Amino acid sequence: MSSVLKTVALRDVRFYAYHGYYPEEQQIGGVFYVDIVVNVSATNSAIDQLADTLNYELLFAIAKEEMQKTSKLIETPAQHILNRVISTFPALTRVEVSIRKAHPPLAGEVAYAEVNLIHTA
Repeated sequence: MSSVLKTVALRDVRFYAYHGYYPEEQQIGGVFYVDIVVNVSATNSAIDQLADTLNYELLFAIAKEEMQKTSKLIETPAQHILNRVISTFPALTRVEVSIRKAHPPLAGEVAYAEVNLIHTA
C-alpha cells in the first residue's frame, strides 16, 4: 500500500482569554485565535472510523483547556498546546501551533500579534 501525508487542522478557533504581560490585560482579557495543524503518515485507503484518524475534537479540547489558563506571553499556551498534542498523538510527523492576539495594546492599529511553533519528528 502506498503512503500519504494526512493533515488535520483547526483554524481560527476563537477564544476570549486573559493572556497579556500587563495586569490590565489579564483582568480585561481579549480575543485570541488558535490554529493547530497536525501531519501524520497514513495508508492510502478509505477510512470511516474516528479511531482511525486524528480526532479534531481532542485538538479543540486541548486548545480550550490551555487557553483558559492565564499567562503573560502567548508563547506559553502555544508551547503547552504543542506539548500536549505531541504526547496525545505520538505518531505525528509534524505539528504547528499558532496563536494570534487580536488588537494588541500597541501605539498603533495592529490586527494581531502572532506566535507560531513548529515541531517535526
